Amino acid sequence: MEDSVRRLASALAGQPDLLDAAVDAARGNSPQVAALPREETVRHTRAVMLAATTAFAEGRQPTDAEFRVAADLGADRASQSVSIAALLDGFQAARTTVMRRLIGVLRDRGIDGDTLVDAFIELDEVITALERQVTHAHRTTELEMARTARDQRALLLRGLLTEGETVDPAALRALHLDPAGALHCVVSAEHHARAAHRLEADLVAAVPGVFGLVNGFLVGVSTQSPPDSGSLLVVGPAVPRDRLPRVYALCCAARDTGVRQGLVGVRPLASLAVETTVDTQAELGALLADTALSALDPTDAFHRELAETALAHLDHGGRIEATAAALHVHPNTVKYRLRRLRDLTGQPSAPEPGRAIAHTTTWWWALRTWTTR
Repeated sequence: MEDSVRRLASALAGQPDLLDAAVDAARGNSPQVAALPREETVRHTRAVMLAATTAFAEGRQPTDAEFRVAADLGADRASQSVSIAALLDGFQAARTTVMRRLIGVLRDRGIDGDTLVDAFIELDEVITALERQVTHAHRTTELEMARTARDQRALLLRGLLTEGETVDPAALRALHLDPAGALHCVVSAEHHARAAHRLEADLVAAVPGVFGLVNGFLVGVSTQSPPDSGSLLVVGPAVPRDRLPRVYALCCAARDTGVRQGLVGVRPLASLAVETTVDTQAELGALLADTALSALDPTDAFHRELAETALAHLDHGGRIEATAAALHVHPNTVKYRLRRLRDLTGQPSAPEPGRAIAHTTTWWWALRTWTTR
């Protein structure tokens, strides 16, 4: 390609009116770019135009220093929360403006068609190489920022939810949380990264708080109980900051119970108190089952039928009709099975005075443990 063409392109890039036109095109085609100070766009556009035309004028690909100019543009826009789509809309609009001006000037100077095509292709290759650097730097910066933000949230949550840790009150105030206020502990069953990040976004949009991965699960603290999202969420009562670690431990145990039971939706911690206690004291449950139901054989189908009927009877408030409907049998069948179980085991025996509730709970616990063996 003729040196005169290269020199003309280099001289054209230094013209203030072309720079203004490129900046106007970038801002006019990207509202996010237009929201930035104009000088910010001028600064980067000037630098990228200089890098592109210098490489073109010298008939080579951009140098490392010129690539860094493009990378700075991508990194700065990511840190300014300009999306990659918005950035590229502005970049490509400026690119089109510069290319059209250059080709128009060359045509006016009488440059032949083949040379025009060669110039267009060569300059386009240079700008495309710079654009790739812009894109790569933007995405890299976005990932680093997201990772840093997630790490900071996780550190804050570990500080709030771990015994013996401290949290800077200013960090809470920065998240619009009152350090002296009461907070709900929220523990989810989500541990797969993508599902956890989707749920995190839903929770952040729904309630004031901070959420992140702690010990492999998405957890958080918030000023309000979150709405039902379809996922299992165990929510503790609103408590002062110094009580959060104890509530968090209970919520984690309740979450594990909820997972074993196949529960979904928002579950107040208190609603899972009994089941969680039973699950966390498995050895005591086994002792109760061995003591109260020693006469039953776990391999005997009829014995299992008797125990499952008794458990359903307790779960339905001791009502024969409701138990029969749940088991799809006749009420007389329920009565017969309960009588046969009492004949075999002597249970449930009459409670001691003042221990009716404890007696019933113990019997329910023994049956629940035995039927899950």
